[in-house]
Amino acid sequence: MDRRTLAVYRDAIVGAALLVFSGVYWLGANAIRVSPLEGSVGAQGLPKGLAYVLAVLSVYMIARNLLAPDVRRSAESAKEKKPFPWRQHIRALWMLIFGACYLLLLPRAGYVVSVMLLMAATSYFLGVRNIGKVVLFAVLGGVFFYILFVLILKIPLPEGMLSGILRD
Repeated sequence: MDRRTLAVYRDAIVGAALLVFSGVYWLGANAIRVSPLEGSVGAQGLPKGLAYVLAVLSVYMIARNLLAPDVRRSAESAKEKKPFPWRQHIRALWMLIFGACYLLLLPRAGYVVSVMLLMAATSYFLGVRNIGKVVLFAVLGGVFFYILFVLILKIPLPEGMLSGILRD
């Protein structure tokens, strides 16, 4: 393959490399010893879940690159330089700031309140301007994740300011 062809199929090549990496990661997760004292998730649960998600996203990345009409574009158009997307990097920086604020707030406010604030800030930042929808999304999301992690998976999370309410 020449450079131009590589440029056109760049995402498919990267996706294939990530797919191989996800397989190696799965094998590594599979090598973690299983203890009879583990809960329902176990030590292998999170790494295997991450490997699975990476594999699915890699296959999607490959398929999108190979099936998209823009792959059929000429190799000459693949060489065209686009301006550096500063706006996207600024948006990513804001998302990083939201994550840092979440981590700082988590021990004091607790998991439920922190997740609700993170979800509200993120949805508003990404364009949802209806405050009712933002609040509904944040409250339902916080309750959903509390039920999933604390009640179903039995993962203890910081209770923070809701400690009296959540124990009852």
